[in-house]
Amino acid sequence: VRLDRIADHPASIGFPTAHVPMEAFLGVPIQQRGQLVGALYLTKSPGDPPFSEEDEWICLAMASMAAVGIVNARMFATESQRAQRSATLRDISIQVRHSLDVELVLEATCEALGRAAGADRCFIRMAVEPGGPELREVEHEWTAPGVPPYKGSGRVLGPVTASAARTLRTQWTSNIDTDPRFERPAESALAA
Repeated sequence: VRLDRIADHPASIGFPTAHVPMEAFLGVPIQQRGQLVGALYLTKSPGDPPFSEEDEWICLAMASMAAVGIVNARMFATESQRAQRSATLRDISIQVRHSLDVELVLEATCEALGRAAGADRCFIRMAVEPGGPELREVEHEWTAPGVPPYKGSGRVLGPVTASAARTLRTQWTSNIDTDPRFERPAESALAA
């Protein structure tokens, strides 16, 4: 979008009172393979010459380069996280194979996984009886600094924390407060 006067555009709704005065406007999408990554905007003060076709061409070229840079940076970050998680799993597997102390292995597993996932808390609840669906209270736990632990607090954990054990399937959600599967966790876990 290239405008000599932004106020003349039908979508212009004005600016807040303390907004910097601007008149000429140039906006170009930042796209990579047809996907919107962002948008690049330029403005000029009242009285300055409007943006030219050449300005638009330069901005489009810059937006293309920015798109490649943004996508590459995101892919690099994803690969770095993947590599870090793989290293964490490798370290845990080495500890598990070389340690005969179950307590130490479970505590190390909680800490390594909690840190690698960027979690506030990671805990393990062991089965009351091998193969049974009932779980004991938290015995092994790692918490981020400032997060109070469950272990030893006397807090009773709800059925949501046992849903993976009851269903024998991985359970995950992006927001446990709004996920309908966990409105009545005991019923949901048994039905799944």
